This record gives sequence, C-alpha cells and structure tokens, in this order.
Amino acid sequence: MTIKSLTLLLCIAIIVGACSTPEKPKNQQDIGTAFGKSKTVTYPAPPVPFETPMYLQVGQFVRYGITDKDGKKSIASYSVIGHDGDVWVLESYSLTSGNESWTQLKVAGLDKAMVSRSSDDINIITARTRNNNDAPTEIDGVVLSITKGIYKDALSHWTLKPTPIGKDDVITVPAGTFAGTMKGTTIMQMFGSSLSATGFYHPDVPISGLVKSTSSNGVEMSLLDFGTSGAKASF
Repeated sequence: MTIKSLTLLLCIAIIVGACSTPEKPKNQQDIGTAFGKSKTVTYPAPPVPFETPMYLQVGQFVRYGITDKDGKKSIASYSVIGHDGDVWVLESYSLTSGNESWTQLKVAGLDKAMVSRSSDDINIITARTRNNNDAPTEIDGVVLSITKGIYKDALSHWTLKPTPIGKDDVITVPAGTFAGTMKGTTIMQMFGSSLSATGFYHPDVPISGLVKSTSSNGVEMSLLDFGTSGAKASF
C-alpha cells in the first residue's frame, strides 16, 4: 500500500469516527460544569504590552472552553509535562459531547520555534494517543511520518505570533479578569487552509498568553483555568 493510500485511509477513519460518535450525558455534564465555574481574581495590566509568552516550564497548563458557530461547546487543554535538554513533552486534551481524547507529543526544537514563532522548527519525535477508556496507542514508523504535518499544525497554538491591533483592553473570562490585554490577530494553517483569529493576550497566561479569541470560522475560545505548575501526564 502506498503512502498516499495510507493517508487517505487515515483521514477517512478520522472523519467516520468523528461523525459516528454518539453524545454522552457525562461528557455534556462535565463540559457544562467547566463552563459554569468562574473566578473573581483580577490580573493587573503589565508594565508593557504583551509581546511574547512566558518561558516554558514543566507543569504549566491552560484550559479553554470552546463554542462553535452552532453553539456546541467543548473543552481543550494544553500542558507541559516533561523536559530534557532540547526535548519537551507536551500533552493536549479534548472533551466533546461524544469523545474524550489525549495526545502526548515528544518534540525537539520547540525553544527555537517559540523564538521564531514558526512550527516548522519543531521536530516530532514520538506521539502517543488515547481515546475515551481505550489503551494508549503509540504512533510511530510510517504512521508518524504521515501525521507529523497534522501534529505540527496543531502545535501552531504554541508558536503563533499575534499581530498587535490594540491594547489596554479589560477582558473577563471564567479564569478571571485580565487588565491591559493586547488585542492581536493570527493566521493559522490547518489542513491546507488558512484560519484567522482575533484574540486578547496577557503575560500572566502561560504557553501562548491567549485569554480569549474569535476565529473566522465562528469558533470562540475563552480561558477557563490556567497555572504555572501542577500539570502532570494523564496516562
């Protein structure tokens, strides 16, 4: 079987799986609970407008509530769970009404990518995934070579550099109120298409600094929770 055929089969499997997943009451309840929590803390305006996020450290995490154009809600989180020299171990988590999934990536070149703000500098070394209660799956060999581009696109959340279009906005989200945010625009490449977004950024938020955003496809992201320590591997 050719690489092209493998890629096509993989994409078909992903699409079919996504479309055939029934909604689960517990998932819907957990999503509603996460969206319903809010903090009253206020983060002061920084001395200078946001330019780049804080340095990565093991334990950092961010959790976002996502609402699509049809009003469907989901949760996405990103965390730093390991570091050795030039190699970082990153974990992403997704909770939708019908599915719960985790992805762990061991990557090199992330420090360079955080400076260049380009995911092209990232090298995916290994990948592990888990869906719902299934056993973890190791992604390697031919399959990893096929999916590296997809994983790199997904990591653009870590490396995108927003173009400033405003400052000093006060933004309130479930994670708190953030004074002096920088308003900026980004363009993300995903599956060969461009996706633009307008977001608000604050230096107290790790990983990307993002507090809230609205994308050109109608998807809204709001920060639910974050921290600079405490994140650990989920599996």
